Amino acid sequence: MIRDSVIAVPTCGGDLYVCRRQPGLLAFPGYHSFPGGKVDADESEAPFGHPLLDAHPPRLMRALVREFEEEVGYNIEAAAHAGNLRSLDLIGDSVTPPQGNRQRFHAHFFRMDFVERPRLTADASELAEGMWNRFEHWYQQDLRGGIICVAPTRYILQWLAEASADGKALTFNLRATDGDDLRLFEMVRGLRLIAVPSHTLPPADETNAFLLGDDDAHRVLVDPSPRDEDAAERLRRTVDRAGALHEIFITHHHPDHRERANRLAHEWNVPLSMSARTRELIEKRSGAQWFDGVPEVRIREDGEVLTHSLGEPVRMIAVPGHDAGQMALMPDSRAWCIVGDLIQGVGTVVVGGEEGDMQLYFESLQRIIDLDPAAIVPSHGTVMGTTFRLQETLNHRRLREEQVLGLHRQGLGLDDMLERMYQGTPAVLLPLARINIESHLSKLDREGRLSV
Repeated sequence: MIRDSVIAVPTCGGDLYVCRRQPGLLAFPGYHSFPGGKVDADESEAPFGHPLLDAHPPRLMRALVREFEEEVGYNIEAAAHAGNLRSLDLIGDSVTPPQGNRQRFHAHFFRMDFVERPRLTADASELAEGMWNRFEHWYQQDLRGGIICVAPTRYILQWLAEASADGKALTFNLRATDGDDLRLFEMVRGLRLIAVPSHTLPPADETNAFLLGDDDAHRVLVDPSPRDEDAAERLRRTVDRAGALHEIFITHHHPDHRERANRLAHEWNVPLSMSARTRELIEKRSGAQWFDGVPEVRIREDGEVLTHSLGEPVRMIAVPGHDAGQMALMPDSRAWCIVGDLIQGVGTVVVGGEEGDMQLYFESLQRIIDLDPAAIVPSHGTVMGTTFRLQETLNHRRLREEQVLGLHRQGLGLDDMLERMYQGTPAVLLPLARINIESHLSKLDREGRLSV
């Protein structure tokens, strides 16, 4: 089902009002956006009695007026009747792509140009901030990788800065089709994401692959892991359309990050790179023959430069814990950080087993938090603004650990802890939850806290 939504693009002369969403929101956390929201099913069809508002479908205008007042505390209808709303134009629309989204929206974008800049107050429950600034300011910030946004927002920022001064009208249609090819998403400039259907753990069903590297730089595909030949062919077409490829990099050894990566490296005739520990674990799990046919295997190390994005070196960052050989990737600008399975936007990270270590996991979370990248990019789920989710995950794990310690001191065994701590968890996920508890117990034991 595709629902209607309305988006307000407030302008005044050469100024534009842009919001930044709260980083704790489930949808578009920490993204730069414009005020707006869903059109309710029972939205009124009654006209407003003003030509600017009545020039558009009443139900859309009712939703626009309501959402704008809820989010930034300003009544558009009153502004129109008072003469402060110079124009209100439908400038374009978009439909959420089908891939990787469970709820889709048909978004209608309305530019509202004011005579005098209204005082807007961002609702703190949804918006971290909102501010006016010049068109060129917002566009330059985006070009530098300082904006996290969806495609229509970026299109509007560019148009206002480049075309508005020439009097060109903005009309765009970004209605995604349900086609066969995978789509490239660029929520942050220089970071291109491809959600690839993969054999991963539920509730996720995709692993994010990434295309990194400026047009004149070393271009790298990160974590291709198509689950079948159909997904692999769709990935090939998507990557080939983007230009030349020079390397495939694997963040860690788990199959949902490397399935068919060896074959793809062979077909594209490019090196396959990873940390030394990741290579060891792949050979242990799949045999040395897994690398047969790969033109070259390159070992990458902590701090090493992989490529350049927006002119900035993109470096390796060792983040063991979930997996002993896992590497994160971050440009020197700290505009974003690909954290692999350090956290997930869909589901929960498993820490334990032969390759997992809860203490190292805590340290890796803290390392990225201290580096403070503007956007966190997991391997499953969406890009997230700020390190909010990393800190939230670390806090949650610390609480879990104290819960495990408390239950241990009460004399409960592992099975009793599992039943007590994970009530309502689907049965298929309980073995993974058990691994997490075991990892907490191992960490507590090494620290000498179980015997106290």
